[in-house]
Amino acid sequence: MLTEEQKKRREAADAAEAYVVEAINALCRDTNTLSIGNMYSRIDGLLMERRTNKVVGVYEIKCRNISFADVVRKFDCELIIDKHKLESLKAASSVLRCPSYLFTYLMGDGVIYRSPITDECGDWVCLKREQVTTAPLLLGGDAGPKEMSQIKLDGGTVLGTHKQVGTI
Repeated sequence: MLTEEQKKRREAADAAEAYVVEAINALCRDTNTLSIGNMYSRIDGLLMERRTNKVVGVYEIKCRNISFADVVRKFDCELIIDKHKLESLKAASSVLRCPSYLFTYLMGDGVIYRSPITDECGDWVCLKREQVTTAPLLLGGDAGPKEMSQIKLDGGTVLGTHKQVGTI
């Protein structure tokens, strides 16, 4: 059962992810997104070639209450994501024979950053390292041990700057 605070944070997260999908569709003119639309899904969606509807990528969206400058200064140019999310991207990429991407919405300054995760064979292209850390097990929930991956910004693309700012 979710608390009121968790419900509000979930609604804010869903709204932020929907905003990122709209931005991807506007900024990546050669692709459309097909959102899975389920908080329990292993990936957030598919990238489809606009003219043929061929699957050209799989993606995960993460929204963070930090700025791009924070990622550079405080986190040594690394984005942190649940290890199991990366493994899901890898598996989907391998099965669908398309690359996978992580879209990170840095809500502190409105930057949307696209990180390549795997190539079309499901092989890692990102520079990453793993660690077990104490983190919330659910959005706004109790903390516990969690396997996380830290992904270097290397090879990524800033899709948008100065988009709307906010927090989750």
